[in-house]
Amino acid sequence: MLDLVFGYSQKWRFQFNTAKSKVVVFRRGSKLAKNDVFFMGLDELDIVDSIKYLGVDFQSNLSWKSTKDRLAKKARARLAIVRKAMMEGISLEAAENLWSTLIRPVLEFGGEVWGAGAWQAAEQIQREVGSKLLGMSSHAADEAVRGDAGWWSMRARRDFARLRFWHKIVNLPEDRLLKRVYNVFKATLKPDHSSWIFATRKILENLNLGHVWRSEETGSAKEWGALVRTCLHANEVLAWKAGMQKKSKLRLYRSLKMDLRREEYLALPLEQRSGIAGMRSGTNSLRVETGRWRGEALENRICMLCGTGAVEDETHFLISCDIYSELRHQMYSQIEEATGLRFQVRQGDSQWILNASLGGGIGDKSTRAVIHGVVARFIRAALKQRRKLLSFFNQLNREEREKELDSTFLLVGRGGEADDS
Repeated sequence: MLDLVFGYSQKWRFQFNTAKSKVVVFRRGSKLAKNDVFFMGLDELDIVDSIKYLGVDFQSNLSWKSTKDRLAKKARARLAIVRKAMMEGISLEAAENLWSTLIRPVLEFGGEVWGAGAWQAAEQIQREVGSKLLGMSSHAADEAVRGDAGWWSMRARRDFARLRFWHKIVNLPEDRLLKRVYNVFKATLKPDHSSWIFATRKILENLNLGHVWRSEETGSAKEWGALVRTCLHANEVLAWKAGMQKKSKLRLYRSLKMDLRREEYLALPLEQRSGIAGMRSGTNSLRVETGRWRGEALENRICMLCGTGAVEDETHFLISCDIYSELRHQMYSQIEEATGLRFQVRQGDSQWILNASLGGGIGDKSTRAVIHGVVARFIRAALKQRRKLLSFFNQLNREEREKELDSTFLLVGRGGEADDS
């Protein structure tokens, strides 16, 4: 092949720059043979481990690691744009547009080709951006971030792009080179996870679309896109729910969140939605969460303020703790005045109050928006009061410990004088 290329250049009187011409020998872990030498005319060409072509790194070991690492590094370099914009008070919609136009496309570049399988770096970057936009802690669970934002996993998005590309291939005219190559490899397909065709078949089978793989009857591009989107979404919901069941911090979230869709409370300003997001996702300063960090048993994570011995979880904080009775009364009064809903009479139904306060809510959209705003202000004020009280009690404890130490030192000192005498 190289001789033909060199002959062509001689015929048309032009010269290749052999210093910029490289050779990649694709292989599976084996070393190069001694006779693996390549020439362009009289010039020997360098053999390299990878080569970048159209923005994608083709590695000799058939791995896409170099491409993924480079794209992840480039995407991370752009995260500062979102952080700066959020600090300057940009709206959630505008910040999400930054993510979907400046950062996510970097992670998805060429994903139709190399994107089969899991890629944790991309999922982590999406989670970091999502938690920042929603106002959640950086420790928030991926299921909570994606659940409230209504986002698919990055893997599902790559699968969607791949299957749309597959639709284009199978609908090409039979004389097109790409279609001819595809038909040859499909006819000789073997179980090989590095094979694009094999990976595509596995995705279709996982979506219960194996019959389409065999028939290649995909319909129009619009029909195919709608079908794949529906199947992928159903799979995403199942995986998302299964992930929630594995994480103890999502104890409340599981009772509030049923669908993988965007939540209405995200329309609130950042300082307000962050309070609701923290309560929903279990990433807050309550002892039920901080005690988990310290390895405390659940029954030992009691509220240090009210003295009832109850576990300080989100339900106790929002509904039961007497320390916040005045703030809670104000919250209920404001909700009743604005919407006519009497939360006070439903005090015994904690699940109803939690759902109305933090979940899908009740009433129409405007009513839910009012409730979310009032609840967010209560959370903010109650957490502030909690911090002040804990700081005060901690200071008292320190002073008492210091007095005890002073008394101990005094007794020891007197004992020492008595011994000397």
